[in-house]
Amino acid sequence: MSLAVEGYKTAAGSITITPGVSTLYVVFLQQIGDKVDKNGNPNPPQLRIKKCEPFAETKGHYLKAMSFCPDEERFDLGPNILRLKMFGTQEITNWNGGAFALKHGDEIIGTCSGSQEKGSYYLLIGTDHRKAFASLLVRNEKQELPPWMKKPQKP
Repeated sequence: MSLAVEGYKTAAGSITITPGVSTLYVVFLQQIGDKVDKNGNPNPPQLRIKKCEPFAETKGHYLKAMSFCPDEERFDLGPNILRLKMFGTQEITNWNGGAFALKHGDEIIGTCSGSQEKGSYYLLIGTDHRKAFASLLVRNEKQELPPWMKKPQKP
């Protein structure tokens, strides 16, 4: 697989697709080396791909935050204080599917209006390396094809 985004070097690698197994892949920017080269020119971050395994099956709502920020950062999610390094995770044990706002300092960097559907979720947190933060809530659990998409079994 290769991924090209205007303004960045192409990222390439392989992904393994296993029948019956769901896997979340996150595309993000990561600063490799200094932010400027030896001539003083900007050295932009590079595209990266991170594989995130599905969670074990859970009943009810389950939420885990994961950081894609280059440095350790503090975030506030209701009464929860998150201190996360790159790829660091923290379970939000008291989430019941309700609405929330994620804050970095005094700035709200993401909101969720709530999830009526029970399941396992990742709250992905990242930055564009200019300290503009963002977050994304994604479902991360085993998924199955609906019956109409499955190959018919031979008798």
